[in-house]
Amino acid sequence: MKNIIYFASAVLLALSSCKNEDGLDGNGTLKLSVGIEDIVNVESRSATDDQSSLESTCKVRIYSGNTLVDKYLGSQLPVSIPLLSGDYSVRVTAGDSVAAAFDKKFYEGIENFTIVRGHTSEVNVDCRIANTVVAVNFDPTLDDMFSESSVVVTSSTGELVYSSSENNVKGYFSLPSDNKTLKCVFKGKKITGGEFTKEHDIQGEPSTLYNLTYKFSSSPSDTGGGFFDISVDTTPLGESSSMIVVKQRPTVTLKNEANEEFDINNPHTVQVGTTEPFYLWVATSSSIKSLVVTNDKFVEWGVSSTSSIDFTGLSDDEVSQLSAKGLTLIEYTPGTTTNGVNWCIKFESALMTKITVAEGNFNTTIDVVDVNDKSRNAVWNLVVSNSTVVTTDAFPYTIWTNKAQLRASKISEPTGNVRFRYRQKNTVDWSYVDAVLANDVYTADIKGLTPKTMYEYQIMDGDVASSVTCMFTTEEAQQLPNSSFESVSGDEPLLIYGEGEEMWWDSGNHGSASFASLGIGGNVTTVDKSLFHSGIQSLLLASQNIANTLAAGNVFAGKYLKTEGTNGVLGFGRLFTSRPAKLKGYVKYNGGTVDIGGDMIAKGSDDKGIFYVALTDGDGEVYDDGSKWSRIIKTNKKNRQLFDKDAENVIAYGEMIWSGKTSDNGLVPFEITLNYKSLERIPNRIVVVASACMYGDYFQGSSSSKMWLDDLELVYE
Repeated sequence: MKNIIYFASAVLLALSSCKNEDGLDGNGTLKLSVGIEDIVNVESRSATDDQSSLESTCKVRIYSGNTLVDKYLGSQLPVSIPLLSGDYSVRVTAGDSVAAAFDKKFYEGIENFTIVRGHTSEVNVDCRIANTVVAVNFDPTLDDMFSESSVVVTSSTGELVYSSSENNVKGYFSLPSDNKTLKCVFKGKKITGGEFTKEHDIQGEPSTLYNLTYKFSSSPSDTGGGFFDISVDTTPLGESSSMIVVKQRPTVTLKNEANEEFDINNPHTVQVGTTEPFYLWVATSSSIKSLVVTNDKFVEWGVSSTSSIDFTGLSDDEVSQLSAKGLTLIEYTPGTTTNGVNWCIKFESALMTKITVAEGNFNTTIDVVDVNDKSRNAVWNLVVSNSTVVTTDAFPYTIWTNKAQLRASKISEPTGNVRFRYRQKNTVDWSYVDAVLANDVYTADIKGLTPKTMYEYQIMDGDVASSVTCMFTTEEAQQLPNSSFESVSGDEPLLIYGEGEEMWWDSGNHGSASFASLGIGGNVTTVDKSLFHSGIQSLLLASQNIANTLAAGNVFAGKYLKTEGTNGVLGFGRLFTSRPAKLKGYVKYNGGTVDIGGDMIAKGSDDKGIFYVALTDGDGEVYDDGSKWSRIIKTNKKNRQLFDKDAENVIAYGEMIWSGKTSDNGLVPFEITLNYKSLERIPNRIVVVASACMYGDYFQGSSSSKMWLDDLELVYE
C-alpha cells in the first residue's frame, strides 16, 4: 500500500521582519508546503492513526548554514517568521527516530531555498521514509524442514526478531552513518531435531527497503537433506500513489479587488474616502463548524443588529440581507483539498465608503473553527488616514523592558523628514527619532525606556503628526522571589520560603529528608550563616550518599511533587512573562571526586556542578492535581523524563558548569547569558535549576560536592 501524508493547505510564512541584533527589521516571504510519502505502510494500521501521529510529531527546522534559525511543530507553524535575505535550508521530520522498531517510522525531507527582499519563495518539502527498512518473508517450503523459525536482524545500535508466525513483517532501522552493517541470523528448529543457523550481512542504506526471502528446496545441503536459499531484493523508497490528509489550522487572508494579498498580521492602511472593496478569504482543510466575524462598528454602519455575525448559522434570506448592506458571503469550493472549503467575505464598495468616511482605526476579528476543532483567530486592523504617513501598533514581541520598535505606514509620498515622536503617557515633552522605511513600513528602534511604563507615539511628516496615536507598555523587569535565600522555614524538610510566604523555590529535601527517621539522609539543601555575599546567609547545596545512592544538593524554581520509591517527581517552571538578557549571582563550588559513577560520569573523576535558566511558553505539562509546569521531571530510569533545553517550548536558555573549586576566599560572581531561539515569542514561565552534581538526575556524582549560592539577579538590556 502506498500513501502520501500531505499538508492540506500550503502554509504561508510572511516574512515581514528580519532578525538582526534586536530582531526588528523586515524582508521577504516563504510559502512552504510539506508532503510526507509512505510506500511501506503497515496494512493493519489505519490512515487515521497515521494522520494523528504524524501531525503531532512533524517538526520543521529552518537553518542558515549550520545555524538553527527557527523550529516549529507542523501543527503550530506561525503565520510569519522573521528572516534576513539570504540562503537557507528547511528540514522537516516526522515520526520516531529509534534504533530499531516494528511500529516506529521516521520521515525526513530537506530543501534549500533563498529569501529575497520583497519576494515570495515557494518551497515544497517532500518527506520520505528515512529508515533502512527490512521485511522478512518465510517461504512455505521452510515448513518441510523446520517446526519453527526466526530471523534476528541486528545493527550496531538495535535489534529486531522476526518470527515465522508473522510473515512479511517490516522493521525500521536508524543506522549510524559510520556503521551501516545489518547482521542477519536465521534460526530454525529442525523437525528431525536440532537447530540450524545461517548468518549473512546487509550493507543498509537509508530510504531503502530490503525484502529478505528464506526458502528451502529438496537438493542436498548442509541442512541435512535440502538446499537453503536466501534472496535479498532492494527497493529505493520514493514513489507514492494515494493520499492521507494531515489536517491543518484554517488560514485567513486579506486581498483587494486586484487579488493583491496583504499581511493580515500587519496594520492595513487606506486613505480617507477609499471605495475599493476588500476580501477576507478563509481556507480550511475540513468543513467549517463556525465562522464568526466581529466589528464593534457593525451596528453603527447599519450592517447588523449585533457586533458579531456567525456566517455558518445564517439562512439564505439573512445572507441576502447582509449582502444588501455591503457584507457578502461567497463560498468557493473548486480546487480545495479533500473535505476542505474556501469561504470569502466581501466588504463591498458601499460598506467601505462608510468605513473610510473619516480617519480612524477599525478592527475586524475573524474566528474560524472547523469540524476537527482546528481554529484560527485573525484581526484585520484597518487604519483610515488622510496623512502621507500613519502610526500603527507595535508588534507585542518588539516591546521589551527598556527598548521597543515603533511602526508606521506610508500612505503617499511624504513632503518632509519622516520621524517618530514618543513620550511616557501623561507627560509633556516628546523625544524624536528618525524613521527607517522598508516596503512602505516605517520603523524606529528606541532604547533607554522605563520598565512597566506606558508610552505613546506618532509618526510625523515634517512637523505634521499623524492623527493616529499608538500606545504600548514596556515589560516588567521581573526578579526572582527570595533571590538571596534569606527566607527559609521548616526543619525536615527545610523549605526555601518563610512562614506564611508562598512557595516559589523547592529542592530535593522532600526526598532526602524522608530517610532521616532511619538515621540516614537529611536535608541536601540548607543555609550557611558563615558564608554569604550579603544578608545573613547563603543557600548551601550539599550532596550526600544515602544507602549507596547519590542525593544531589539542589534548588529549582517549581515544586517537588512526590516521591516514587527513591525517585522524585518534580514540577519545573514558575509563571514569568519578562525577557531578561542575563542572570547573575554569587557562587562557591567545591566539587568532590566522583564516588558514585556510571555511564554519565566516571567514578574517580572530578564532579561537576551546574546552574541553568530557561524561558518557556506553551500550555505546559499537566500534573495529576491539575497544576501546570514547563516540564515534569521524573528521575526513575524506567520512565526517566528530564529537562530538554532543545524542547519546542524553550524560548531561551543559558547555563554555567563548574568543576573543581571556584575559590578558597568566599563566593565569586558569575553570569549566565540567555540565548534566545526566537525573538517573536513571549514566555509564560521561567525555569531555574542549580545542582551540586550535574548528573544528579542520574544519581551519579560525588557525595562530597557542595555549592553555595547568593544574590541572584536578572539583568535586562
